[in-house]
Amino acid sequence: MSHHCIFLLIIWGVAVWGQVPVRAQDSRDETAPTTEVESTVEEEIPDAQQEAMSAGELFRSGVEKARRQDYAGAIADFSETIELAPEYIPAYYNRGLARSLSGQVDAAIEDYTEVLELNPEDIEAYNNRGILRYQTGDLDGAIDDYSEALERNPNKVNAYYNRALARVEAGDLQRALEDYDRAILLDPNDVDAYNNRGILRSRLGNFTGAIEDYNQAIRRSPSLAEAYYNRGTALAASGDREGALKDFQVAAQFFLEAENTEKHQRVLEAIDRL
Repeated sequence: MSHHCIFLLIIWGVAVWGQVPVRAQDSRDETAPTTEVESTVEEEIPDAQQEAMSAGELFRSGVEKARRQDYAGAIADFSETIELAPEYIPAYYNRGLARSLSGQVDAAIEDYTEVLELNPEDIEAYNNRGILRYQTGDLDGAIDDYSEALERNPNKVNAYYNRALARVEAGDLQRALEDYDRAILLDPNDVDAYNNRGILRSRLGNFTGAIEDYNQAIRRSPSLAEAYYNRGTALAASGDREGALKDFQVAAQFFLEAENTEKHQRVLEAIDRL
């Protein structure tokens, strides 16, 4: 990546758990597996009504523990659910989420792989596994997963966005640009996609296009300090020192108000270099 840091949003979650935003990550995720716990589990174990009820109770217990960020307890409950209902996909899905949030990335990948073995058409599982593969440096695996998701849903914005990130890391800048183009076409209000495409356009020497992307990001999110900083950098590179200084000053003020001393200092250093 260039020295222009990317500040993005990742959304992890499932419908039964709720969405949990985490700042300063690279990829984004939207998940929505089935939440029909009791009826689905009973269908998985038709000859064991008492066990089916226990599986449902364990699953709900795991969800509640996850909501309290008791990931170890949630993982244990989801594991017991799987023992009783080994083909119940939401248990693997939620355990994968709990494992990823507790840093057990390899185990989480295994859970999403199990989901895909049970349901090869699960778009969200491809996207989630792709995110984890990206985090572990398996860029080819991540790109493959995002591509599988897009084969099944060509309009999934986050898969284009995430694949673009992986392609940038892999050095495939032109195809990454195409992915950002597609993401923005599908969601013209995607602030992060504009900001990231601007960064990529700057890397490719298209400062005019980069500045326009930052304009779009700022228009939609007027307090996005990173976009002002990035636009200032592009303006400086294109010879507009006055415009760059104004953007850097705005970015510095936003970072100061946010008490982000590291980024504030970075902007001050950029001003000194003008």
